Amino acid sequence: MPHPTTAPARRRPEPGTRHAHPFPHVVFGPG
Repeated sequence: MPHPTTAPARRRPEPGTRHAHPFPHVVFGPG
C-alpha cells in the first residue's frame, strides 16, 4: 500500500477526495 502522499487520488476518487490533498484521510477523515 503506497503512502498517502503518493496515493493516486485522481485514479481512485473517493467520497471527499475532490481536492487533490496529500492527506485526504486526515483532512476528510471517516466522514
